[in-house]
Amino acid sequence: MKRRADVIFSVCFLAYLLIYTARLNLSMAAPELRSLAVLTTQQIGVLGGMFSVVYACGRLLSGRIADRTAPWKLICLGLALCGLSNLCAGLLPPFPAFLLLWGVNAFAQSLLWGPILRMMSAIYPEQAARQRASWLTGAVAAGSIVSILLSARLIGAWGAPGAFLVPGALVLAVAPAMFLLTRAIRPQTPPQARSAGPVRRKDVLRMLPPALIHGVMKDNVSLWMTVYVMDRFGTDLESSSGFILLIPLLGLVGRFLAPGLHRLCRSREAPLMALSFLCCAVSAAALALLPLRVWSAVLLLSLIYMATSVINSCLLAIFPLRFAQDGHVAAVSGIMDFAAYLSMGLSAMIYGAVIHAHGYVPMYLSWAILSALALMLLVCRRGRPANSSETGGHL
Repeated sequence: MKRRADVIFSVCFLAYLLIYTARLNLSMAAPELRSLAVLTTQQIGVLGGMFSVVYACGRLLSGRIADRTAPWKLICLGLALCGLSNLCAGLLPPFPAFLLLWGVNAFAQSLLWGPILRMMSAIYPEQAARQRASWLTGAVAAGSIVSILLSARLIGAWGAPGAFLVPGALVLAVAPAMFLLTRAIRPQTPPQARSAGPVRRKDVLRMLPPALIHGVMKDNVSLWMTVYVMDRFGTDLESSSGFILLIPLLGLVGRFLAPGLHRLCRSREAPLMALSFLCCAVSAAALALLPLRVWSAVLLLSLIYMATSVINSCLLAIFPLRFAQDGHVAAVSGIMDFAAYLSMGLSAMIYGAVIHAHGYVPMYLSWAILSALALMLLVCRRGRPANSSETGGHL
């Protein structure tokens, strides 16, 4: 049974890794798309922002559905739509069509995490499920690494279309394996899962401000990292990919360290997130205020990405599993993701216009200020954060 569970975990990790290659390909292809006059900087910001808003709304919707639906249905539907939308985007359609396809891609990807997380709670004991769920968030950073390496090679060989066509085909290819392995998994839905929604629980409400603030930074690092390095330091795409590879590498380190750091913080999310926001505040302030060389700038971006990856693991993997007994795992993770991606989407649209007019300094200053605010909220809030003894009760 454990061996089968580990095989399912591996395929889920691969699937989530691949959908990130079908998301970050836009960031990697952005300079080429600009040079071909397919997209402008502002349109790239709109696409990134719209992706996050649609993803956020999709996560809120799919989180509730996933707690009552066989996981394979949403996962396979999401993989199919993600693959097809990327294949169509590889045709480099006009901006309105690109916007529609990227919205379909966002909705498709929003269908995966909730059911995957619910499967982890069904096939592993509680502590093992938390560890595997945190490791699964490592697929985000691993997918970023693969996307950087793969997209740079594909764009060099086939131009911008290759960055969308190949990831789309790979995502479609993993869907049959996911169907065959997971179609028999039917997690039980406890009767209390039909009770009032999880947003009523104070523990969930307390996590929303950190989720909103970390969302402003996490995927904006990914969206703008390639363009920033090329614009700010005058590097080409091949050189830039060598530099920015450090960003997802440290993100991967952060995600794999998160469970151990969480235990060091006595299984409390708030102290660990507070330390992570402190790292974000200092790094973002340095990016905005100090004269930097390319490696030092990329290192600071990497530290921000690593810190937000730890926060992300706390919010989307460790914290929602506290609600497994209530049958609200996917719903709580959906609320956390909704908050994070809604703030990311709105901020990306704003940052696209701000960067076009004033450069990158205002964006980094805003990250420093918001991180300091999140740190104050976590340190000064009254009462203990949720811990492992507080998993019971209705929501």
